[in-house]
Amino acid sequence: MSNDSLDWQGRWHALARGWQHRAEQAGLGDISSAVMEALQPLAPLAAQLLWVAQPTFGLIGRGAAIGALAEMLEHPGEGSAGPDGARPDEKRDGER
Repeated sequence: MSNDSLDWQGRWHALARGWQHRAEQAGLGDISSAVMEALQPLAPLAAQLLWVAQPTFGLIGRGAAIGALAEMLEHPGEGSAGPDGARPDEKRDGER
């Protein structure tokens, strides 16, 4: 996996953590967790759609970002630590 891909994976993880934090602040943490868990089986399909779309996004300079997202969806948890070193499935201090 390239450094560019790891950089984008860190960005995607940070974005997901931000969305989760905002959902929890709005009192929707349990609902958003349930929705994410329910949609998890569709992740490989979404990854394949992103792989198909990646060349198009490459024309506007976002091919690496889409490739990193597709890789994360296709292989959730394989070497995808966020920028703070924490993996997305790990709980950090102060989290439930």
